[in-house]
Order: sequence, then structure tokens, then C-alpha cells
Amino acid sequence: MTYGAIALIAGTAAAMDALAAQSAAGFFIATALAGSGFGASFQGAVRTVLPTAKAHERAGVLSVAFVVSYLAMGLPAIAAGYLLTRQGNVIATAREFGAMVMTLAVLAMYGAVRKRKGV
Repeated sequence: MTYGAIALIAGTAAAMDALAAQSAAGFFIATALAGSGFGASFQGAVRTVLPTAKAHERAGVLSVAFVVSYLAMGLPAIAAGYLLTRQGNVIATAREFGAMVMTLAVLAMYGAVRKRKGV
């Protein structure tokens, strides 16, 4: 999960830089890095939660994990679309969205590190 958070933060920051530089290649490379971070984070979350569930509870736990994951991806995208209609500036909206993604990734990484240390 730590790699996932770091890759998500670095990939999102690089994507914002690529947008500012108007570099399509940089943007695609950065989004690949951010995507690998999201995938690793999701896999880490499932590996953390699923073993704690009893055999007959695993389907329900996994279902909840997927619903939370889709909401975590979908609601910010809806909010970004709403902001875009209000601001009309796709670059500013992307920067705000990227800042929120990085902030949430830092919080997730902090939580993962605290859990690992047993705090």
C-alpha cells in the first residue's frame, strides 16, 4: 500500500506538470505511474481487509470494498465535472482534482504507516 500511495502521488504530480507543459507523452507516462499506484493501493487494501473476514463473510466484504472503491473514483469525477461547468477552465479543475487526489493519498499512506507500526 505504501508503494501505491507514493506512486499515486508522484504520478498525479507528474501529470499536473505534464498538463502545464502541454506534453501528451509526459501525461500518458504519468497517468500510467498513477494507475499502477492506484492498482497497488487497491490490492493492498483488499489484502488487508479480506483475511480478517470469515469464509462466509468474504463475498459481502469484497462487495463493500468494490462499492467504496467505485464511489471513491466516481464521486470526485462528478465533483470535477460540476466544477468544470462552473469555472470553465479544464486546467484549473485538473489541478484542483490532482491536489485532492494527492492529499487523500498522503492521508492513506499515513494511515497505512500508522497501522503497520501498531499505533
